[in-house]
This record gives sequence, structure tokens and C-alpha cells, in this order.
Amino acid sequence: MSDIGQILFVDILKMSSYPGSPFSGNIVNDMVMFLFIPTVIIILFIYVIMQRLRIGNASLRLLFGLAIYAYIIIGGFYQAFALAVGPYFLILIFVLGLFYFITAHFRVGGHSHGSTVSQTPAQYENMGLRDLRIERERIEKQIKFITKELNEASRSKNQERIEQLRQDRVRLNSELEEIKEQLNLVKRPFRGRF
Repeated sequence: MSDIGQILFVDILKMSSYPGSPFSGNIVNDMVMFLFIPTVIIILFIYVIMQRLRIGNASLRLLFGLAIYAYIIIGGFYQAFALAVGPYFLILIFVLGLFYFITAHFRVGGHSHGSTVSQTPAQYENMGLRDLRIERERIEKQIKFITKELNEASRSKNQERIEQLRQDRVRLNSELEEIKEQLNLVKRPFRGRF
């Protein structure tokens, strides 16, 4: 009977370099470095793709995600991915940390006048009902505040301030519509149950 590494890495994952380099020969170490870590990265990659595609139904997202993962394995792409990700995971963590730091601290097109927005429309998809309602209330308060500021700016005839406030209000109204759409999607599964 062949060993578990042969079955897992050669037969299932189609990694022809097993048991040679870069494998260590220690099955636990090899499973972490060439199965677990690459699988986690592939799942994160698939998750990002699913967020960008914005497929409304969670079951369809899961099905499509599983199809992508199966295609990576069956198509023989897993070996290239695992050999690239496994040994360089520490570097990947550093690069992702640096990317997160830069995007969190140096956002393009920052907003002024107290009208900061903590969520982007794509982030509303994974929020629960309670969080969506909180965000809706927060944005509705910001719209009221901006409308009040816009009325004051109109009296002072400060065209630059008026234009900025109008842009902020349009953006917030767009986000409010996105939240309302997500609220409808989240509420749908609960209709008719009670």
C-alpha cells in the first residue's frame, strides 16, 4: 500500500515532484506547507473573486467557489500554486500586511466636512441584518447633516462648499440605496417563516 503522501500529493493534487524537493519527507510538515497553507490562500483568492462578482445568492457563491477550487486541482494548477505559496508564506504575510497598511492609511479621494464613510458598497454584502440597519441609520444621519450644511452653504453662496456637499450627498444616497437593496436580500430568507 502506498503512503498517504503519495496518495494525497501525487494522486489527488497531481504534484509530480513528491517525494523529492521541496518536500521534507515529514508528512505533517508537508501537509501544512503544501496542503493547508495553499488551500487557505486559494480559499481567500476565491472569496475575493466571489465578492467582485457580486452573485446575490450565497448557495450560488458556494457552488461557484467549489467549482473554481475543483478546477484548480483537477486542471493540475495546484502544484504551481502550492510550490509558489507554501515556502513563501512568510513573505506573502508581509506583503499583504504592507498592502493593508497602505490602503488603510493612504486612501485616494478622502472625504472632508465630517462626512466620512466607513463602508464601501461591496462590504455591505456580508453584513447581517442588525449591522445593515445600523449602517442605514448612520448614513441617514449623515444625509440629514449634509442637507443642513448644504442649506447653510447656500445662504452664504460658497459654491465650492455647495458642490462638495452635493457630491457627498449623492455618494451617501447611493450607499443608502445599496444598503436598502442588501436589507431586502437579507430579509428574503426570513419571509414566511413566522
